[in-house]
Amino acid sequence: MGPAIPQHIFVTTIVSLPDGSKTMQSSAGKRLRKQFEDYCELYKIDGVEVEEHEQWMNAPMTFDVEDIEEDMEDHNGPLVLTLPVAGCNIRKILIDGGSSVNVLLCDTFNRMELNEEQLMSSYYTIYEFNGEPTKPLGDIVLQVDAGPMKVDTRFGVVDSPSPYNTIIGRRWVHKLKGVATTYDQYLRFPTPEGVM
Repeated sequence: MGPAIPQHIFVTTIVSLPDGSKTMQSSAGKRLRKQFEDYCELYKIDGVEVEEHEQWMNAPMTFDVEDIEEDMEDHNGPLVLTLPVAGCNIRKILIDGGSSVNVLLCDTFNRMELNEEQLMSSYYTIYEFNGEPTKPLGDIVLQVDAGPMKVDTRFGVVDSPSPYNTIIGRRWVHKLKGVATTYDQYLRFPTPEGVM
């Protein structure tokens, strides 16, 4: 039997909860919480929304030794990509399988020359690694391109220091039916043209 674990230690990750989720009992509060839980990104090919279960989505995705570059065998890095977001090539996008929310850093928002009037009200709080609550400045839906897939993605705009420009969470990866691997440094997902 191992040593006892003190009950006051918490191990957390980035999560988002509707504001007052512990106390929201009114019908309006429950409706907001349901909208938050039901929200998921939509993706399109050539402007047409993709059905949830197309046959091409069943393609097997594999990773093998040839996927790893020689100089990467001993790396310890997270999966960081460059993707087009709202027509801008955004570097340093962290693919974070532990995050339940997509985050666009305020500095990135400003450099993309987006307008604060485009922000929608946020009704949740993000709890970061240190457990500190952060209220987004607002939410914005932007198109993220992954090959031929165009994903309308909801981001919480956060004024917080970060080594990344954007953090994309697991819901986005799941919507693509994708598999992210930090060891291989790949995000693979099915498309009608095959696995990309």
